[in-house]
Formats: sequence, C-alpha cells, structure tokens
Amino acid sequence: MPEANYSVLRQILLDLGFTVRVTPKYIRFDHKASDTWFLYPPYRDDEAMHPGDLVAARRILDERGLIPRQRFEELLRHPVIAS
Repeated sequence: MPEANYSVLRQILLDLGFTVRVTPKYIRFDHKASDTWFLYPPYRDDEAMHPGDLVAARRILDERGLIPRQRFEELLRHPVIAS
C-alpha cells in the first residue's frame, strides 16, 4: 500500500462524490448513494495518513463498487492535480 497525505485521500473521496464535514475532533466523509462513510482524526492536509486508514478506505470503496482497489492505489501514487 503506497503512502499518501490526507489531501490526496480527501481529493479521491470528493471526486467520488463524498461530502465532507470537519470539526476540531474529527473529519467525516459521507456518500449517501452508497450509504458509505469514513471517520478520521483531524488530519492536516500535508499529514501522512495512517496505513490502516488507507487499507480500510481501499477495501470499503472496492466492496461498495465505488472504485477498484488497483485504481485507488494508482491515485494514491500519482494523484491527478487539476490545473
């Protein structure tokens, strides 16, 4: 599993249609159409994600049919930067 900063995972989830809510205690992503949600500690944009958070996201996104595991890992390695 490649390493990734929080900003990379956030962009992947937003591109998949998740909404985000940030509080001082947590960050929550919701995808209503698939009834999928993620709850994370308050990561900073440049902070490396805990490997367990990435593994769980990869598994759940794949199981829910939102993005294949291989594509998720590709996006972690080579995030698309909008210009």
